[in-house]
Amino acid sequence: MHLSQFLTENKNYNHNSKKYDYNDLSKVISAISYSAIEISKIIYSPQSKDLGRVTGVQNSDGDFTKSLDLKADEIIKQKLKNNYVKWYASEEEEEILMLNDAGSFALCVDPLDGSSNIETNAPIGTIFGLYIANSNPLNSILQKGENLISSGFFIYGPRTIFVLTLGKGTVAFQLSDSNEFILINKNIKIPNNTI
Repeated sequence: MHLSQFLTENKNYNHNSKKYDYNDLSKVISAISYSAIEISKIIYSPQSKDLGRVTGVQNSDGDFTKSLDLKADEIIKQKLKNNYVKWYASEEEEEILMLNDAGSFALCVDPLDGSSNIETNAPIGTIFGLYIANSNPLNSILQKGENLISSGFFIYGPRTIFVLTLGKGTVAFQLSDSNEFILINKNIKIPNNTI
C-alpha cells in the first residue's frame, strides 16, 4: 500500500475529536514526504560532496549547522509554502515563520537530525510534529504533546524509512526505487522484552 492510499483510507479519523480538515492534513503529510524524497536523493548522490561542510551559522539550539541542515530546511519550507501550514518552527530558524496566513496547522521540525553523523555515513533523519494552529505562533508551537494530531520521522540510512502516526497507532513505510513510500509495517509495537 502506498502512502497516498494509506492517507485516503484513514480519512475518517480525527485525533481527539479536534476539528480540522483531514484532506488538508493529508496534503501536508504528503508534502513533507516529498521533501524527504528530495533530501534522500541529495544524501545518496555521489555529487553531494560537501554535505558535512560546517556553515559557521549556529542554529536555535546553538549547534553549528552543516550545509545539509540548511538545505533540508529550505526544501521543507518550499514544499509547504503554498500548503496548509500556518506556523513553521524549525531548529534551523531563529523565529517561528508564518508560511500561510490561512493555514490550519503548526509544524515543529528538525529538518536534519544527527547531521554530525553525515561524514561517518551513520543514519540521519527528519523529525516533525503537527498541531492545529491558532492565531498566536508561540501558543501554536508550545502545545502539550497530547495535542499533536500527527508526528513522524524519516530515517535516511541504508533504506529511507518513514515512521508515522495520525494519533491512532504507528506505521512504517519504505521509499521504493520509484520514489514512493510503501507500507512495510501497519502496526509498530514495542516488544515487552528485548534481546
